[in-house]
Amino acid sequence: MNGKVSRRVVLKVLGAGSVLPTSLVGCADDTDLSGSQFFSPAERRALDALATIVIPSEPGAPGAAELGAAAFIERLLTAFDVDPPALFADGPFSGRQALPDGKGGAGETPPNDFARFRPIDRVTEKVWRVRLYGSKKVEGGALNEGIVPEVVGLRDLFRDGLQRAMAEAKKPIETMSPDELRDAFGGLDVDLRNAIVDLVPQAAFGAPEYGGNPGGAGWRLVDFAGDIQPLGYSLFDETTGAFRERLDAPMSTKDLRPDPAPMDAETRALLTQVVAFTGGKVFP
Repeated sequence: MNGKVSRRVVLKVLGAGSVLPTSLVGCADDTDLSGSQFFSPAERRALDALATIVIPSEPGAPGAAELGAAAFIERLLTAFDVDPPALFADGPFSGRQALPDGKGGAGETPPNDFARFRPIDRVTEKVWRVRLYGSKKVEGGALNEGIVPEVVGLRDLFRDGLQRAMAEAKKPIETMSPDELRDAFGGLDVDLRNAIVDLVPQAAFGAPEYGGNPGGAGWRLVDFAGDIQPLGYSLFDETTGAFRERLDAPMSTKDLRPDPAPMDAETRALLTQVVAFTGGKVFP
């Protein structure tokens, strides 16, 4: 091995992190993703360009711009323009997979429940309004500022940060070279940089209902099947009364990898010392 980590491995790690329930993750391709407009066309182009610092484009492999980073972020920032807010997709199924059929494998396809959003309670609403609009712009949002610092909303963070970056740039950000783009990204406010790094993987690998990952392109990039329910990978076969694998998506395969090579004496001696030092049992 050359010690380098492939782009695909890195993206798989990012994709795994993007399913955490800290923000949006939840589509059928016919879902209305238009939402409300927050960014100007120039701001959207600049944001897509800056997002490629997180997931660059490569020949034959889409980057953040192609995976809908700006569209996803814009949909988040305008979540309260609709009722219920576009924060948590409903369920249980997206309509991307068929219902299981005990005799034939797959049956009819359920409707896309992800295309509608769930109502939220008042506490959740306040939390998200503070996150998006800032503590000073939400009634009751600044009650704890004697203990907790002011929260700058993501809307102001993106709007002010992008406009400042565009004003300071000597050319349109989307026309910058990779080195110039890295410098521009490094010049952003640290909170805006962190927000972009946090949201871009969610855009690329979250469900398409939220505006990113068009047609599941991000999932294909990391060899992820997407949401596979209700069909799943195991089917109950009524003819045998037992579960079996889907023939078109088997999960068990013969392990063709060779057995690992035995450790040499030097490695065994080193590990023995490490295990003994940490209080473990003697290494065989």
